[in-house]
Amino acid sequence: MCPGDSVTLDAGAGYGRYVWSTGDTTRTISVRRGGSYFVTVTDLSGCLGKSAPVLVSVLPRPDAVLSGPGAVCLNTDAQFSVSSATGTAFTWSSSRGSIRSGAGSNMVTIRWSQPGADTVRVTVASAAGCTRDTMMIVAVNTTLQPVITANRPSRLCNGESVTLDAGAGYIAYQWSSGETVRTITVSTAGSYSVTVTDAWVVQGPPCRST
Repeated sequence: MCPGDSVTLDAGAGYGRYVWSTGDTTRTISVRRGGSYFVTVTDLSGCLGKSAPVLVSVLPRPDAVLSGPGAVCLNTDAQFSVSSATGTAFTWSSSRGSIRSGAGSNMVTIRWSQPGADTVRVTVASAAGCTRDTMMIVAVNTTLQPVITANRPSRLCNGESVTLDAGAGYIAYQWSSGETVRTITVSTAGSYSVTVTDAWVVQGPPCRST
């Protein structure tokens, strides 16, 4: 049996007295600990009999160490894995996320379509059927929406320039023109975009948006 479980031992009917190795004097006993158990019975004629010992084993629960990002970006895949030397079966669940691959294995990919906090759980089962549950809280961040502002009208005359600003609050900037700073100055006509990375995600990949 597994830790926390119990097993009922029955000495059978038809005896006038029962004395178990535990000291119990009932026909059946419920045991939660591993060990050797036997019973001595007395029939209505006063004859004694002693049973063969019954060995009860308590098997360990599988080890389970869950790892994965504590925060993820909205609408992006995130991987979670559980390491277990004794686990043979894995059951994953997420109340708000969608398991996209790996269900039944020790590694899954989950995607969230709604922001907020969620719980990722996994139940690890051993070959003997003992289980262990483990979980972690995951924060789901919203998609970033950077807004580019210009310091002047974007219609330029020859020789003029305009400064484009991607806004504050990001840890990284990647412009379509190759620059990696918050603001760029352009004097060439064209379409300009920027990809930003925030610092909100502490334990996972930063959220990016263009």
